[in-house]
Amino acid sequence: MVQKILIVTGRVQEGNYRLKVKKIARKMKVLGTVENLDDGTVEIFCECTDEQHFQEFKKKI
Repeated sequence: MVQKILIVTGRVQEGNYRLKVKKIARKMKVLGTVENLDDGTVEIFCECTDEQHFQEFKKKI
């Protein structure tokens, strides 16, 4: 099991970015959370089966 925290910057609190990440995570069976932070970034906590699974998830988001 691989657990990672990603901080995503840019225009990520607009345009349903969190919803997009949640949909991709559901499809890929990735567990975790997606939250808007006060500084305008988005924090993604994800739990993947292995490093390859994480890398595939990261590419899609």
